[in-house]
Amino acid sequence: MKTPISFVQPNFQTGPKHLNAFYLPYTSGVLWAYARQNTKIKNNFEVEHFVYKRHPFDDNFDKIKNSKILFFSVYVWNYNYCLQLAKEVKEHNPEATILFGGPQLPHTDPNFFKDHPYIDSICVGEGEHVVEQVLLDYLDNKSIEKIVRAERIKDMKLPSPYLDGVFDELMAEHPEVLWNPTLETDRGCPYKCTFCDWGGLTNSKVYKFELDRVFAEIEWFAKHKMDFITMTTANFGIFKERDGLIVDKMIEECQKTGFPKKMTTSWAKNGNAEVFDMIKRFKEGGVSTSFTLSLQTTNDQVLENIKRKNMAINNVREITEHARKNEIPVSTELILGLPGESYESWKKTLSDILDYDLHNGLDIYFLNMIENAPIRSDIEKYQIETFTAYDMFNDTTDFEDIQKNTAEGVEVLKSTSTMNEDQLIDSFAYTWKTIGLHSYGITDIIAIYLHKKIGIEYYEFYERLFEEVFADEEFNLWETELKQELKKWHETGFYDVSVGEDLKVYSWQLPHHLGMLTHYNQSIGKIQDIVIDHLEKFYNLDNDIIDDYVTLNKARLKTWGNYIDRIPKHIETKTNLMEYISGREDFEKQPVKYIVYDRIGGDFPTSLERHTDSILYGRHRLWYLNVLEKLS
Repeated sequence: MKTPISFVQPNFQTGPKHLNAFYLPYTSGVLWAYARQNTKIKNNFEVEHFVYKRHPFDDNFDKIKNSKILFFSVYVWNYNYCLQLAKEVKEHNPEATILFGGPQLPHTDPNFFKDHPYIDSICVGEGEHVVEQVLLDYLDNKSIEKIVRAERIKDMKLPSPYLDGVFDELMAEHPEVLWNPTLETDRGCPYKCTFCDWGGLTNSKVYKFELDRVFAEIEWFAKHKMDFITMTTANFGIFKERDGLIVDKMIEECQKTGFPKKMTTSWAKNGNAEVFDMIKRFKEGGVSTSFTLSLQTTNDQVLENIKRKNMAINNVREITEHARKNEIPVSTELILGLPGESYESWKKTLSDILDYDLHNGLDIYFLNMIENAPIRSDIEKYQIETFTAYDMFNDTTDFEDIQKNTAEGVEVLKSTSTMNEDQLIDSFAYTWKTIGLHSYGITDIIAIYLHKKIGIEYYEFYERLFEEVFADEEFNLWETELKQELKKWHETGFYDVSVGEDLKVYSWQLPHHLGMLTHYNQSIGKIQDIVIDHLEKFYNLDNDIIDDYVTLNKARLKTWGNYIDRIPKHIETKTNLMEYISGREDFEKQPVKYIVYDRIGGDFPTSLERHTDSILYGRHRLWYLNVLEKLS
């Protein structure tokens, strides 16, 4: 009889709730695929269960409680859950051997095993060799070291869990799940950004998997009709020729089978032209993707503080020019509260982003103090104060997490030497307004026009406009509640706000909360009226410009119930305002005709709540905007 073992890698549901989508537990699969190459292990052990989702907790416990050896793969999204599950398994089954691995482990904490006596050993580094050795030592009745420090794996001729059939039984048991596979093309990151644990944990060196394996996995994804691929690559495109072949293979499978339809990755921080060529080829080949520009800030001193200054990714104008020429959507990531950032410098960063023509898909993150990130050594230097947030992930945190004490806590910035708590909240409120009005398409057309034509700086325009929009009683209440709830969030760790009755707003969604509010409350027209009054009050604009602003907004914005189904609409503007702000033409007062169609097509939400949820989850694909195509 074989010895039962289990692999535990629970995750939250990914994407909109109605999809029932989950990640396949790739790390667990890789470990078992490698270990069972050893005939002795294959003949003596069997996997009792792969834990891939968090809930129900008791169901997971029942499935693994009698396993003899349990391997837990932990990170910020499952650490507390895994600790509690391991504790209860040990109480029920004291003879079980429990091993933890993953980047979240505080492996330098001298009190770790005292605080968690139910854990027998931890692995620091890559786990393939460690899992194999633990299983062999178990068979030989050898003791296991408390801390096992693994050497980097340089020979990447490793078996694939997909091709090796590791997940076949799991997928057959759960036909109702929409599986999201992980594609690993290489391991490692050459950079050492202080807020990230990636480069430091992998010692910077990048090692590549064999292309035959990568290609075969892509074929496997297509065969199993998997829509969405998540790549773990830290800098896809850094190996121009090789990564280009991977792009070609995905496109080939998509055109042959219809899958995959979408992919996401972290793009190379250098080599912008090559990256945009790849994205363009994806687009033309039918695979949906986008480019995320991980700028974090535009302030030179802050970039230097986080060891990120000398990157080609900071040459933003070059990147946006490539994107514009190739008609590629660009998403932008910033981190609020980095060491050295102030309220004024943050507003300047947001203004810079708009000045760089990065107008959509703006994601703002609060600085997270990840367990093994280098920035933790700068806490005293920058007087960093934090709080623990328990709602930083998708579909968090439900009653079961509260009862079981398994809510995941993330150490989040509350203040620094250059940005106190109130300034942090004010900075976020300013960001919330900018994203809600500009990035979600309510005011961007007119703001860009004023900037390009008259030279009005974005921060100047929005400082004035925000005063008037948020003087309105309804919108003032929204801002007041935002600031109050942020204070409570700092105190309790939970952001307790909903849009309507059904849409819980978690803290990771906060930057997009205003966009959700304007759509759910159908307030876009009201804001637009305030904008028009503001333009007439402060700017001597031709009425044709204001009329075109209204015409274009009505056509572009996909508001609730205002969907374009199979028959496109036609509009005509009095000027070439849209062409001008898009950088395609010099401004002229001449009529322009457009055909307007939905960029996604079909599958429209059936309720206001679903519409609002789609606004959030479709932001990177600009779901909330229709397409305007100029008629020649």
